[in-house]
Amino acid sequence: MVGAGFDWSDIGSWDAVAALGEQALPENVINIDSQDCYFQTGKRVVAAIGLENLVVVDTPMPC
Repeated sequence: MVGAGFDWSDIGSWDAVAALGEQALPENVINIDSQDCYFQTGKRVVAAIGLENLVVVDTPMPC
């Protein structure tokens, strides 16, 4: 084994995923009364109303 000079995370929980991402919502997310959600967005506007404990991922539509 060789020692490594970098931090490591196995990303074993949603808390670990949240710690890696931005703490603020992306600019194109409209959030009303949602909590404990993770948003990964593309170019489109994403609206969330009253969601709890969800992962919301916007992916491009195939042509």
